[in-house]
Amino acid sequence: MGRERLITLHSGIYGWPGSRDLHAAIRADARGVLGQPDFVTTVDAAGVRTEINLRDNETAVIRRIPVTLQASGPVNVVVEQYDANGLRLTANGRGKVALTLTSGDFAIKPNTGYMLTTDHPVPVKSDAQGKLVVTLPLTGLTRLILTPTTPQ
Repeated sequence: MGRERLITLHSGIYGWPGSRDLHAAIRADARGVLGQPDFVTTVDAAGVRTEINLRDNETAVIRRIPVTLQASGPVNVVVEQYDANGLRLTANGRGKVALTLTSGDFAIKPNTGYMLTTDHPVPVKSDAQGKLVVTLPLTGLTRLILTPTTPQ
């Protein structure tokens, strides 16, 4: 099993045992053309896992990202973007959740401001160790966008 990335031609449930990191997963068709992210990652007491359903001649790439989600109940997540420009995801669940980010493709610098947008933009700030923790209530389907406040 890959440490940071899995590539598969087979449908199934994928994840890294013992890891709480979210997954960014994308499909490619037989020509190698990338599709829109549509694989659902489930986060619950049992861990984090992504269900991959592929058609003939499709491939999926699943990668761990340095983002965790803690919740009192199950939450389904689709990571739509994780790169130097930020994080964009859709989450579906109920109750309070805590999203924790550390530096990766999206740099989280110590004591730095970021913009969190759900219903409206809210400034958030990382701590002195370069960790960003965002706590918010989920009341069903929620779109979340996190970006730097200044261009990277």
